Amino acid sequence: MIEYEAGNLVVIQNEEWNNYCVILDGTLQIMVKGKGIVGNLVKNDWFGDFKSKAMATVLCLKNTRLVLINYNKLNENIKITNQKQDYKKNENDENEDIKNINFYNKLGSGTFAKVHLSKIDNDENVYACKYKQKDKIRYHNAEIQICNEINIVKELNNNFIVKLIKKIEDDNNLCLLLEHVEGEEFFKYLCKRNTLNEGETKFYISNIITALEYLHNKDIIYRDLKPENIVLSKNGYLKLIDFGFSKKLKKKSINVYNMWNT
Repeated sequence: MIEYEAGNLVVIQNEEWNNYCVILDGTLQIMVKGKGIVGNLVKNDWFGDFKSKAMATVLCLKNTRLVLINYNKLNENIKITNQKQDYKKNENDENEDIKNINFYNKLGSGTFAKVHLSKIDNDENVYACKYKQKDKIRYHNAEIQICNEINIVKELNNNFIVKLIKKIEDDNNLCLLLEHVEGEEFFKYLCKRNTLNEGETKFYISNIITALEYLHNKDIIYRDLKPENIVLSKNGYLKLIDFGFSKKLKKKSINVYNMWNT
């Protein structure tokens, strides 16, 4: 709802006016160039058609309240609704029962998730299980963010990025079974080392650039690069983790080698 005082102009003829308005109370005067005053609008009348320039100048004769619906915001709301529906469509796309997951040591935690060392019944493999409660996701209106994260990690297959093995969920919980990296958080490693020599620095930077170049070639921007989101594997190479803030671009992203100049 929007309010206008008497004497205020709502819109001037030929201005962009991507709105549809319904008058809750008040009186508006309608004026058209070359014709003068052509009439008044009162309670329950409407004007505007979303997609054209204003056909007339609208002036408030009395204090007026309008319900104003903007075309662009309406489209954005429809888009968000569709994305949330896509999130629901993705539910239960894995048949594994979440009750079969056994949780062990806690590896880390974030806003929506806890990460545990995990195994599945009748499966000898060890995973890093990113565990999320759906009520918490809904409370923070984060369905789209989580859906985007899942869709992104599903398409990644690179030696410098932790891989998604499987998604398992039920009505209340969502678990992402990720490749378990037998190493340590790069932040902790840096704290222990304090400094790196030039050769080590070049090596680790090349690892990160290789991962980012792979993502940028897929039109994905990472947006959360920090030592806490990098793990050091036993073979000495780095891997990126946690794609909660990543974004898939609609058009080609910038080249990783030029990213510092933008």
